[in-house]
Amino acid sequence: MKRIGIVLVLALALLLVPAGLAASLISIEQTITQR
Repeated sequence: MKRIGIVLVLALALLLVPAGLAASLISIEQTITQR
């Protein structure tokens, strides 16, 4: 059962990291364009 939990955590990390990077890039672009 531990392996399933590890796999789920890795899958969530792989899904959330790109989303977080995209959100940060969008926010940075918005702040740059506002200036």
